[in-house]
Formats: sequence, C-alpha cells, structure tokens
Amino acid sequence: MKQMILIILVLGLTAGFAFAQERENPGSQWDIYLHIPYMVGIHTDDADASAALDYTFLVPEVNWHYYFGTEKLHLGVGLDLFTLIVESLVMPSVAVETFQGPFVLTGRVAGGAFLLFGLVNYSDFGSLFLPEVSATFRFGEKKQFGLGTAVKFMIAPDVAGMDNFAFIGTVFGRWTL
Repeated sequence: MKQMILIILVLGLTAGFAFAQERENPGSQWDIYLHIPYMVGIHTDDADASAALDYTFLVPEVNWHYYFGTEKLHLGVGLDLFTLIVESLVMPSVAVETFQGPFVLTGRVAGGAFLLFGLVNYSDFGSLFLPEVSATFRFGEKKQFGLGTAVKFMIAPDVAGMDNFAFIGTVFGRWTL
C-alpha cells in the first residue's frame, strides 16, 4: 500500500510540470517549501499538549495548485503535502495569491479531508484544517525562488472544538516551479 501511494504521488508531482506557466500567469504551479519554525504555540485546556512544543524542526512541504484569475490575483485549488520523513500528510487546499511587485501575499486553507501515510496509514474527512497566511519576497528574473514568513494554524474541531488550536510561525525558502 505504501509503495502504491508513493508511486501515485511521484506521478502526480511530475505530471504537473507539463502544465507549468509563467509565475504571474494563472495555471498549474508547484511550490516547494522548507519551513524553519521560530514561534510555536498551543491554545488548549489540556496541559499535557504543550509537551509537543519541545519537538519543532525543519518541515518540508510541497504544494500543487491550479490557479485561475488575473495577473495580480490568483485563486487556486490543489493539494498540500507535508512530510516529517517517517510520516506524511496529504490534503486538499484552496489558495489565493496576490502579487505586489516581487512580493507575493498568500492565504491558504488546507483540510476537510486528509491522508496520513508512512508508519501510520490513516484517512479521515472533516476533522483537520490548516489555515495559513504568508508573505514571500521573490528573487531573480523568473522569480522562482523566494524567502518569506508564514503563520499556520491547526484546527481540529471534531477532536478539540473550535477554541483549542495550535499555531506555528516559520521563515521559509520557497521554490516555485
């Protein structure tokens, strides 16, 4: 099962490159992030949950979105993949991006369904949401590399209710293909 999931992901990742567009034009877009956490927190009634804050580390992320819109404003639908090497999480997402010169402001919400695979294989619907706001400064003529910062929240209303959530602030490198 793990091998089949890996094969599907690799084929899906490589198929999107065939539809890649110029960065400020709508179309298929791949983003590869390396996040470095600088702020982590949990707002919860459970005192034991704060022990998870001791385990923050570099988090690779890959996103694919198909964007619609104008040169300055894109609305996209796609998939987000987060990996912690031994465990990975894939979920659908909706994103909006606006371009202000070399700056890209992005708002994204992933969730509603997810597939967890690696050491544990599990899928579920409606129990996990990851809203995010980020700002990226892109470099170079093609603007394919950028540095930025993001704040991401984890909300699991089915498990912890809406008043319990986790958040993480990161700085990141972003490669757009």
